[in-house]
Amino acid sequence: MTRSLPATALLCIVGLSACQSNTSPAVDSTASNGPADEQSNVSNTGTDQSTTPPPNNSETEQNEIANNTGTLFSTTSPKNTGNVGHPELTEISGLALSTRVVNTLWAINDSGNHAKLYALKHTGESIGSWPVNETNNDWEDLASAWINGESYLFIADIGNNNKRTDEHSIHVLNEPLLDGNTGTTLNSLHTIRFSYPDGNYNSESLSVADGWVYILTKEAMRDNKRQASRVYRLPLQLSGPDETIMAEYIGSLAIPPSSVEASLIASLSGVDVSQPTAFDIDANSRHAYVLTYRSVYRYTRQDNQSWADTLSQTRNRVHTHSLSQAEALAIASNGVVWFTTEKRPAPLWALPAAD
Repeated sequence: MTRSLPATALLCIVGLSACQSNTSPAVDSTASNGPADEQSNVSNTGTDQSTTPPPNNSETEQNEIANNTGTLFSTTSPKNTGNVGHPELTEISGLALSTRVVNTLWAINDSGNHAKLYALKHTGESIGSWPVNETNNDWEDLASAWINGESYLFIADIGNNNKRTDEHSIHVLNEPLLDGNTGTTLNSLHTIRFSYPDGNYNSESLSVADGWVYILTKEAMRDNKRQASRVYRLPLQLSGPDETIMAEYIGSLAIPPSSVEASLIASLSGVDVSQPTAFDIDANSRHAYVLTYRSVYRYTRQDNQSWADTLSQTRNRVHTHSLSQAEALAIASNGVVWFTTEKRPAPLWALPAAD
């Protein structure tokens, strides 16, 4: 379960966001890797969460958004392509791109909601939903992968706000075919059960890459000090015995410099808005993106560099946003980054791919 931001934190965000521009300049893909909050060449979605997407700049872009087949959607600037339409998607905690059908996303809800997978067009229009024969204890992220000619989805039941659970689950499923058989109950092919070697952690962020499952923890403040998100990995398993394995700690995210806004929210509410709420690695295993309550950050892996080393570097902020409870992010095969919020109306935002 994701705890809602305290009212004081929300007031801080709303108040400070009102001073920000609602324009959306292009992402500077060559932005410095210097301190995140000192960068100025970052895009901004502003505070627009209206039910009507911003107007497109050309007829080509309008056709691109309207068409859910054929050409994979791309953009050169941040774009709100529409709002999530399914009425049950009221607390989106995970997004993943279909590896079967272009311009199609999968979504899940947080705990307290149905154990279902939802398919939607990149415009937010609902395609359908499928019950999953598992329990939604605290579903917090979703990933997809094309492996050996098959398309898989990974549901991350990894939330643990109260630190009461010492075992977590990742449900592995075949991606459903969009053939009209919505409503058919899905069964997991396998469940990866794991524990942490050094305590209990809460997490909302998972990605699959290079034969591994990567997990970022979400750390609460301690003694009024921000804590580093920890990075763990698990071997990717599509089948195997029903046993609990131990996650491997491989490093921590660098704590970014605190902005005025983040410092104010932390002092008034005790919330660190720089903690990861979603995470994905692109299909080329070159770029990773981390979503927080205020920003989208990019990490770029160099040749022969491990993800442990890459994720320990200073994060590069490429976008700021004013969405409330932004907790879902995914990367398309062409590098376009999608993200949205738990709160309705939930706009789908697309960011340009890295150069």
